[in-house]
Amino acid sequence: MDALLAIGLHSLVDFNLHIPANALLCTTVLALTYACVNLPRHGTAPSTTERDAAPRGGKRRGGRVALSGLGLILALGLAVDALKVAIADLYYPQQEVLQPSHWIYQAAPVERRHRLQQAMRWTPQNPWYWNRLAALESQAAWDLMATREFTQTLHRQANLHMQQAVTFYEHAMRQQPTEPYTALGWLQAVQDLTSLNPQLMPQHAKMLPALYPHVASLAPASADIQYQVGALRLRLDADESTPLAPSTFFRQALLLDASYDKQILQTYLDALPEAEALHRFARAVPNTPEGHLRAARLLDPSHWQQARLHYFTALILSQEEPETLRAYGQALHRHREFAAARPIWERLTGLSPRDATAYLALADSLHHLKDHAGAAQTLRQLVTRFPRQADYQGRLANAYMQAGDATAAEATWRRVSQLQPYSATSYVGLARLYESRKDMSTALRMMQRAVSIAPDQIAYQRTLARLLEQSGHRNRAQQVYQRLVAQETTDPYVFYKLGEYARQEGKPLQAIPYYRQAVQLQPEHAGYRHALQSAVEQSQK
Repeated sequence: MDALLAIGLHSLVDFNLHIPANALLCTTVLALTYACVNLPRHGTAPSTTERDAAPRGGKRRGGRVALSGLGLILALGLAVDALKVAIADLYYPQQEVLQPSHWIYQAAPVERRHRLQQAMRWTPQNPWYWNRLAALESQAAWDLMATREFTQTLHRQANLHMQQAVTFYEHAMRQQPTEPYTALGWLQAVQDLTSLNPQLMPQHAKMLPALYPHVASLAPASADIQYQVGALRLRLDADESTPLAPSTFFRQALLLDASYDKQILQTYLDALPEAEALHRFARAVPNTPEGHLRAARLLDPSHWQQARLHYFTALILSQEEPETLRAYGQALHRHREFAAARPIWERLTGLSPRDATAYLALADSLHHLKDHAGAAQTLRQLVTRFPRQADYQGRLANAYMQAGDATAAEATWRRVSQLQPYSATSYVGLARLYESRKDMSTALRMMQRAVSIAPDQIAYQRTLARLLEQSGHRNRAQQVYQRLVAQETTDPYVFYKLGEYARQEGKPLQAIPYYRQAVQLQPEHAGYRHALQSAVEQSQK
């Protein structure tokens, strides 16, 4: 009997008879305890007391029979309750999270209501069913309010549905007073009912401000509950001057789970004008470097000025922490504010002198500001720290070229070719350098070496063809272009050049297919279209 009582008490407490198997351990322990207490004793003579008690054995056996009968009745009662739960579950699953794909959740509201009513005949006090029934009533009211012509009759019907929803939610809350989502649904229904007809429930209208913190306190560690309460508060009143402003709950949600920032921003944008929404969102952001940095990255693509304020705030709060500096500098680069980015990268190179990316970013800023000498100096500092990095040497050589220091550029490219003798980059750089000096023979030799190392690079082949053409080797240049066509290139310039060669040779009919191919590959290019039209007109004469 003790075991049956344990099963009953545990099952009733634990999910309303859903998991009676959890009582198995308690049952086993009690059964073993009872068996051990009543083990027969062998090898000893019965005492006087036991002999005196012997006549009363019949009464004891009668008591045990009565207790056994009572235990059987309790077991049958538990079995009946469990059977009711199982039958109700067939009509409407009692835990959506366990069966999220069940067909009933996609059924029409009428069918769902009918199945709920059938299930509630078996378990009329199940709070989950009352919750779902209340949600259906709320949905019916919202559907009526969403109609294009919201007449007085529809208004009364919506009121009735919302009143019923409040009643059903309150019934569920009496069964589970600390369940946060039931309380959240009730709060939303009360708010909607008050907005429909404030005179209908004046007591609820007066106590609404106190309900938001109450519902939020039911799940203080749930970001979703805090967000939902904030969204409800925003729908009722967007005033941020009160202690229970929407931003209070939104900020708590972000502290618990930063990924809610997108939802919160969109909620503000849906409820308020854009400028006001961005201002309110800024108030909801946690006043931490991480919070402002995440908000800045969220706003960066579409609202740069607001994002910049968050970047700057994160920079101040972090006391110029390197990663925050880097994030702000990269954002300034994306928006091409190189003058503002320059001091950021300078501070980062001072804080992290071994951070190569900071030097590269600073040199990039200086390059866009036309300070080529400063860019070369920055890259020279980088190369001094990393003398074996050929890529950094190549960037320095390009910077020397832009600064007009051809001698330093040549020496640097030579060092690159020594560090990476089988890299075409250094030979391409030397070819450009010698071309600028009008030393075409050496430029050609360097470019041929680059092409031999990287024959698949179409840009290198084009540069070689151009150098050949400038050196007077027109036929060899044409061969390079034809070789590219044989390799099935998709570069429209190659076809355009072959069309030019054919037209210059007085063969417009041969030029037309080349021009047409160039136009097909790049139809917006006006020069290609004009060349095709000229070739067609020339062929018709």
